[in-house]
Amino acid sequence: MALSQSDIKLILAYHTISQIGLITIGLNIPDTYTFTGSLYHVINHTFFKSALFLSAGMIINIYGTRDINKIRGVLSKSPIIGGVTLMAVFGITGAPLFNGSISKYFIVYGTSWFVTGAIILINLGTIISFIKYSTILFGYPEKNTGIVKIDKWQQAAILILGILCFTGGILGEEFIRILFNIRVSVDPADYLQKSALFAASGIAGFFIFKYYVKKSKLLQHIYKADLSFRAMCVSIGVFFALLLIIARF
Repeated sequence: MALSQSDIKLILAYHTISQIGLITIGLNIPDTYTFTGSLYHVINHTFFKSALFLSAGMIINIYGTRDINKIRGVLSKSPIIGGVTLMAVFGITGAPLFNGSISKYFIVYGTSWFVTGAIILINLGTIISFIKYSTILFGYPEKNTGIVKIDKWQQAAILILGILCFTGGILGEEFIRILFNIRVSVDPADYLQKSALFAASGIAGFFIFKYYVKKSKLLQHIYKADLSFRAMCVSIGVFFALLLIIARF
């Protein structure tokens, strides 16, 4: 659903759902590191998603539209807003040195190969979506885009959130100790391996976006889909039925 949207706030909203799913997975794994990683991801989510939503509001104010296809050149037009958006994107996708990479590192720490594979797949979807979202940062703004003065205090607020996305990564162990009074440690070799996996996912995500997402008729149909109340009820029923089956086995 996130991939099919053109409204930048809807893209972010659907990813709130996916991140909550990721947190829920971790909270239900009987491992201290995984549980701690999930708690830390709750905190991280408040940082990078707040930064993304607040900066999106400013971007909409500047460009006068929510349409991702009509917004270009945010980095050149407003370097602070563009830079914060980029830091938040690195955070939510789990890029090395950013806060999401630490919480996701610990979430997969105590999971089985099957759950780890599912989380990698979820994160690939996140990467693809935010490759799409990041298209607003580059290119050249349309000539008819007006000049809107953004309040310096608003920019300062999102800049603090962006910095927290970075410091929450490089000082992740200390943040966890302060927040939860739990001592954890990141294995450098394992973290490097996870970083290589992120790089591979990023490359795969770029090609999937370029050669499938941009041309996909299926995503166009999903975008136009509008569930009736009855269809929603049936969908919820099917979801919980599958959940019970999975929980049983």
